[in-house]
Amino acid sequence: MNYAIKLVALLIFAMLSAVILPLFINMHWWYAPIVILAYLTFKGVGSEVGAHRLWSHKSFETTRYRKKIIMVLQLLAGEGSCLSFVGIHRLHHQNSDTEKDPHSPHHNGIIRTMFYLHKIYGFDKKIIADVLREPWMLRLHKYYFQIHLAIILALIFTMSYTLLWFYSVNIVATWVINNLVNVVTHMYGSQPYPYNTDQSRNNWWVEPVLLGVGQHNLHHHDPSLTKLGKHDLWGYIINRIRTDGK
Repeated sequence: MNYAIKLVALLIFAMLSAVILPLFINMHWWYAPIVILAYLTFKGVGSEVGAHRLWSHKSFETTRYRKKIIMVLQLLAGEGSCLSFVGIHRLHHQNSDTEKDPHSPHHNGIIRTMFYLHKIYGFDKKIIADVLREPWMLRLHKYYFQIHLAIILALIFTMSYTLLWFYSVNIVATWVINNLVNVVTHMYGSQPYPYNTDQSRNNWWVEPVLLGVGQHNLHHHDPSLTKLGKHDLWGYIINRIRTDGK
């Protein structure tokens, strides 16, 4: 089973668990803030701050200890390993909305883009040569699906079904957030920085959820930016943990 199919299988399991488990567990109103906190922690800090701005674009630097923590947080987001995120995202920026873009809704199709079924053309390891020197990232990539399977089995065998629901909803939430970026902000919104092929847009109505990432056209204009507008929560967090003095 290849990497993409495994990732889709994990996502489908999470979707089914998120819908079915509430039939068998007690649901409480205070689960909602826990779900929001999980999104801010795993998808927010792990993926947006870490996999995206720290490793994909080298926008800032931080300590080795913090890097390891952020990599683990990104793993728990359930969107694929940090290593795969970096490679696919860099290909996306190099070939945005062309036939070589691994997840352009204009060429790859909305469904394939939504379900991480990326088309990869001539992937060259040179594009991720810097992150291949990160031993912790390589280890988490190698055992990515084994770790998730171990988490699922541990929660099932210990009958921790409420925790399994939180785990599943977190993965589904990550999927929703990724689609708001990969699909919505490449189809709807404004283009203060227009390009010939790149269809990235600034979309204001997804910002209450994306908390800064909705300024996607601005991000494509200057991927090195650590703060995308005054409402960018992730830029604020970066300024708290960066060690490069910028």
